[in-house]
This record gives sequence, C-alpha cells and structure tokens, in this order.
Amino acid sequence: MLTLRSLALILAIGFAGASHEVAAQKPSPSEADVAAINAVYGEWSQAMAARGAEGYASFFVADGAVLPPDGPAIEGREAIRKWIQKVLDESTVKDARLSWGPLLVSNGMAVRRFTLSGQRVLKKGGDPARFNNKYVDVLQKQPDGSWKFVYRMWSSNEG
Repeated sequence: MLTLRSLALILAIGFAGASHEVAAQKPSPSEADVAAINAVYGEWSQAMAARGAEGYASFFVADGAVLPPDGPAIEGREAIRKWIQKVLDESTVKDARLSWGPLLVSNGMAVRRFTLSGQRVLKKGGDPARFNNKYVDVLQKQPDGSWKFVYRMWSSNEG
C-alpha cells in the first residue's frame, strides 16, 4: 500500500528528475555568434601575419592568459605579446594542419577545441621538430559584440 510519505518521495524524485532535464538543456548558440567566433581565427591569423606579436596579443582580453605545456602561465596582454615575440624570433611553423573540434557557446562565453600538427623549424638551424597538439581556447563576447580570447591552453597528443 502506498503511504503518503512514499507518494511524496516518488513525486519529489520525479520533479527533481524533471527539473534536472530542463537544467541540462543548453541554449543553442546563435548562428551569428558561431560565424563571428569562426571568423576570429582567420582575422587573428591575418593580424599576426601583418603585425606579428602585437597582432597576436591584440586578440586577447587585457587580463587573458596563455597556458603553454610544461611552463608557467603567461598572464596579461603585454606578457603574451612578449612571449609570442620570443617564439616568433626563435622558430617558424611549416606544414601546419588544423582539425576543428567542437565549439560550445553559452552566456557570452565560448570554448573551442581543436588539434594542430606540423613542424617547428628553429631559425638558428637544425632538424625540424614535428608536433601534434590539442588545444582548448576560451573566448568571451565583448560589449561591442566582438570575441576575444581569455585563455589558450594546449598539450601534446604524443605520449
């Protein structure tokens, strides 16, 4: 026989499950946001080609961070600019291959995952070093509607 307490427990579990389903649903990102985020990567590449380290750093929020593997966080746009300038002074990349992963967008924030592989060639000479990395970028929608990087983190896919 079903007691009032058992019925209340069953209803509570049912409502909790129903509210969990609703909470688990995520709003779909707008097509405009997805297009704008996808465009950021092309614009970023062009800015870096045209303006080097300054172009690279300009796509980060003022207090953004780059989180390279096996090293400390590079925090703040100016530190990012100095860091990437050193990278650009020391090496170039050739035979780069990019493979986009998922893009998640919600509440003015976006997370993009992808892989990048190629060869890093030291400017001082030596054999090119192959790399195969996985990346996670976190972007934030700015008041003017543009998107900027908050964090960039990566690690090797190699064992």
